[in-house]
Amino acid sequence: MKQLTYKISIGDRFGTWTVIDNASRGKYGNTCYKCECKCGHQLIISGSSLQKGRRSRCANCFHAEKTEAVKKREIGKIYNNWKIIDVIKVNYQSRTKLVAIIKHACGFEKQVSDFYILSILSPRCKKCVPIKEDSLRRYRSRKKLTT
Repeated sequence: MKQLTYKISIGDRFGTWTVIDNASRGKYGNTCYKCECKCGHQLIISGSSLQKGRRSRCANCFHAEKTEAVKKREIGKIYNNWKIIDVIKVNYQSRTKLVAIIKHACGFEKQVSDFYILSILSPRCKKCVPIKEDSLRRYRSRKKLTT
């Protein structure tokens, strides 16, 4: 394997990372550097990861970019009379999830945490046709057919 010969020095930039200090050797003997992202997050990263481009941004910046991409792609789309009006990040069990705020044609709003659910949503909402009444109506019609 060919060795990378570029010497990394303090102040060098790799993606959103800026090298701010030399750190000790890593577990396998590779040189590590203390780096700071443009968002302020600091992390110790191996020199080879920086040079090969494996670490070009921190997790915070990655998730922020992902959220913006989902917002651009999804806001305004309509699934079975439900329109996506916003996408937000919510902390859930020590993880961050994307949540869509959706609005029905009648004006009823709710939050949906998994986007794949949007494709199987009922075209009706609780405000338009209460589920209990609808289920009761179907139950009564089945009962009439059996008697």
